[in-house]
Amino acid sequence: MEINHLKEETKFVALVDGAQAHLLYRETSGVLDFYSTYVPESLRGKSIARHLVDAGVKYATENKFKVKPSCSYVDVYFKRRPELNDLKV
Repeated sequence: MEINHLKEETKFVALVDGAQAHLLYRETSGVLDFYSTYVPESLRGKSIARHLVDAGVKYATENKFKVKPSCSYVDVYFKRRPELNDLKV
């Protein structure tokens, strides 16, 4: 699965079977606020949201951002990965 980072639109996207899934974020003062994930119903259950958040976390880590997990999915993602606690605000 290919995840694209559309920096100008502040989102990570995955195109799968002609449908788009995304992770939206806001950038402020060294923090990426991951506030929305969306996966079309036809694509759910395929770990697409996890791959999107993985890509967002990788980008945040590589660019020395902290992450604010405003989206409920992203919040659960961080709760399941205590090794990422230092990344979270």
